[in-house]
Amino acid sequence: MARPRTKSAPSTKSLIPSHFTEAADCSAAAEQTKRLAFRQRVETEQRCLEAVKAFRDATDALWSAPSDDAKRSLIPSVHEAIIGACAALSETGLMASWERIDHDRTYTGFREHNNRFMSRPSYDWSRELLGMALAGRLPPEALAETWQTAGLRDAVRWLRNFIVSLSGEGAVLPMLVQAHGPARRACYDRDQLWLRWSIEGKMKAAAIRDKWNAEYARHGGLPIGSNRSGCYTVKEGVRKATAESRKQKKVAKYPPYPLGIRSYIRLFLSPSGKLNY
Repeated sequence: MARPRTKSAPSTKSLIPSHFTEAADCSAAAEQTKRLAFRQRVETEQRCLEAVKAFRDATDALWSAPSDDAKRSLIPSVHEAIIGACAALSETGLMASWERIDHDRTYTGFREHNNRFMSRPSYDWSRELLGMALAGRLPPEALAETWQTAGLRDAVRWLRNFIVSLSGEGAVLPMLVQAHGPARRACYDRDQLWLRWSIEGKMKAAAIRDKWNAEYARHGGLPIGSNRSGCYTVKEGVRKATAESRKQKKVAKYPPYPLGIRSYIRLFLSPSGKLNY
């Protein structure tokens, strides 16, 4: 008697070549990474907008409070709001443009308020306060004392102008413009200063990092990491400044030909074609 035929198990071998499936997996993973990065960026920007709005609301409440006691009681909330707004702006990278602000033009263009001029000391002090806030080292007492000092009270208004403008929700602050040549990168002046410290003061990266974090507000800059990341930032900045300095010296030693290279060749050639030197 013939034995019944049994069905063979289906083959588990894929009919699609592996290089197609691997490429498809890589493409899907890249797309997923891109979508995740986009979603994170949107969430970060949304948190920034909310933090800036909270700061605006806090300052609005401060200026509209009915009495001096009520205003003083709102200083802690303003302090908390400015710390949160600065952290959010730094997280989104919007504070990078702060180093390129033309402060003379900014003060001149935005100093008028309610038919009066806010003072330059209040502007300069607000820059110091913003630097401390960005570093997370702004004490509430400093903000309270600023409010109690009539001549510096407008520093709170300047802080509002800075933060709202840097977030993109307010007026555009004027930037520094280089008179000649291509625009310099944002950290050019800072890195050149670090290079000078390393040469003149014979300072190592860690010493430059610590000195900068203690004096950055004076130079109109931002703090850097206080650990190895700060040392790496210093080393990269000094490396870039060194390369730029060498390039500038080379240009100074071998200047371009303003009359054109052919004009200079004619200066050194006689009519017969011989060199005239």
